[in-house]
Amino acid sequence: MATKRAKYTMMPTPDPFIQQGFGQEKITLNHKNITEENNYIKLRESLTIDLSGTGVLGQLSFTELFNNPPENAVVNFSNLLPVARQAIDANNSDFSSLAYSVSSSYNYYSSQYEDIIEDISEFQIINIYNSTENGNPSELALTRHFSNEPVSEKTFMKVQQSNVQYIPSDQSALKRFLIFPENYDFSKINSEKNSYPFGIDITSGVDNTNNKLFNLLKKSGFYQSFVRSYLNQEKQTIPVVTEIFQSAGSETFQGPTVHSIDMINPPSSYWASTVFSNEQYYFGDLSETNQTVMLKGMLVNSFLKKLALDEMLSFEEVLLGKKNYTEVLFYKIEKSIGDNSNSPIQTFIVPPNQKTIKYFDTQIKPNKTYTYSITACTLVVGSEYTYVNPPSYNNNDSTCGLSVESVPFIQLVDMPVFKQVTRCVSEPTTPPRAAFYTKNNSDNVVNIRLMTNKTEQRSELFKRVTDYDAFIEQVLFDKNRFQEIVHFENTKSKIIAYEVFKMNTPPSRIEEFANHKVGDIEDRVYYGGLTYSTRIVPNKKCYYMFRSINQHGLKSNPSTIYEVELIKGSSTSRIVVNNYKLPAVRPPASNRNMRRLIQLVPASQHTFRDEYGLSDDGFGDPSNDGPTALDKVTLGIARKPIWGKRFKIRVTSNNTGRKIDFNVVFDLIKKKTN
Repeated sequence: MATKRAKYTMMPTPDPFIQQGFGQEKITLNHKNITEENNYIKLRESLTIDLSGTGVLGQLSFTELFNNPPENAVVNFSNLLPVARQAIDANNSDFSSLAYSVSSSYNYYSSQYEDIIEDISEFQIINIYNSTENGNPSELALTRHFSNEPVSEKTFMKVQQSNVQYIPSDQSALKRFLIFPENYDFSKINSEKNSYPFGIDITSGVDNTNNKLFNLLKKSGFYQSFVRSYLNQEKQTIPVVTEIFQSAGSETFQGPTVHSIDMINPPSSYWASTVFSNEQYYFGDLSETNQTVMLKGMLVNSFLKKLALDEMLSFEEVLLGKKNYTEVLFYKIEKSIGDNSNSPIQTFIVPPNQKTIKYFDTQIKPNKTYTYSITACTLVVGSEYTYVNPPSYNNNDSTCGLSVESVPFIQLVDMPVFKQVTRCVSEPTTPPRAAFYTKNNSDNVVNIRLMTNKTEQRSELFKRVTDYDAFIEQVLFDKNRFQEIVHFENTKSKIIAYEVFKMNTPPSRIEEFANHKVGDIEDRVYYGGLTYSTRIVPNKKCYYMFRSINQHGLKSNPSTIYEVELIKGSSTSRIVVNNYKLPAVRPPASNRNMRRLIQLVPASQHTFRDEYGLSDDGFGDPSNDGPTALDKVTLGIARKPIWGKRFKIRVTSNNTGRKIDFNVVFDLIKKKTN
């Protein structure tokens, strides 16, 4: 599994000189000096740059590079981004296969619980992490749902009969922001997930290679106050140029505009507040005084100065395209209603204390669309540089002299990781079975018994019948974006109605039933079955098809098509029922007329060179590893490459009908040269 990588550049105005691109052999460092100014380092460098072989062709073109001095902040860093995978793959956080999963878990149908939460907001719904302490008579007991009684499947199944208060009397824990401490163990709820009717399971591998500041915050007990201060501050916006690299190639685009805080000169109020806002709830002990927060804030400032000394890039390293130091301090999981992520209703703050971040969201409503946006609060150590004197150009040897001063540029930046729309809904049910019977009389009445096997399960594609089924397809897609196959089962759903279709002529396609719907029968469903009566024209065949509908409006695939005929004599009547099979659809002919010549050429998706396979760092630059470089070259980005496969091409004469078969193998041959 290829890792998706992103390279970010924060430079308001691109520097034409840096954009020339220089290798180590082109740069000579003459002098380097480190001083301190305003309690931060200042780095001065004197360099000589060889401009031969670049776009600089003389004094005039050299001068044009510096006609419009750029804004001098430059940040160039990269992140490993997870790619969407099924939940079973998302736990693997080695950097060659970083993955994420946002999947729904519908465990069972609790009609009383679903009715109760229908009219309350999401943040008032029970949170699994808070309710793990249910039954514990602590000082936080009044903040728990179900009157602090232990939670189980039985609790949700009989909410209305229980003599407990669902919403807690103390609603201080029912907040829009939920902040988890740096050492929180998210695995402690794993054994309780199946006790809840439903939830959204969010898992993502993370790149936490760098953790210097996070470790300091953890050891000093300052993590929670640091997060609080960040959330309470006004953010500035910084435009970012993003380049995404993956196996299919690279894509560069302007964006996004990210929110950030300057940590070189943070606002004077940054460390001043020790109280969470009314919308924030913290899962842990938070009892620091203003004085303690200010002292620890000074410790963080001193640490950042040391970090700048160790990690800030010199101008020489900027010219060489080296990446800045970055470190993820926490992740924000923002939940929005619908497919619009601009108005989050809840935010969960999760620390990067494991190789994966995991969150199980029980504060949702079934059959409702949510968007989850994940951002990483990232510490970025960049640099601001200034050309001290006008750069000089030497016509004799095409070199230039530069004197540059650099100072740290340290930001806390919200970098987007991924966004996904999802919906938690029960599985659709399996198709019903029908039984037909009649009385031996003259009233032309046929009784139809519809039944569904409670334990039946099947996995297959959803078959569309009516135009409305396009909406059901979208619901099923939101539920599981990883595969087209739909799982149909009856244990987690309740059949509330049956859909009846009837045609008087034999259908040739299942879609022909769309305009022949009799109606929905929903008032006589008992234990998943019902019986109803209808009149039909005797001695004439008709065709019935049925579908079951569950509590969330999802419909099963079509049932067997039943060919039904009420045979009526002068004094008797009986019913004949046969299973009807749709006529086979002939596949379209896969041939083409030709004259004298035929040319076979692979499609373009098989002939693109996979640049990602050449790259050591995933950014598309071929590596210089000698004889082994060619071994990395692959052609094509198709999921099923044609190389090495055999194809049969048959040519048939229009005049005689004689046939000639050509067996063709497409081979990929790599030739190595000295």
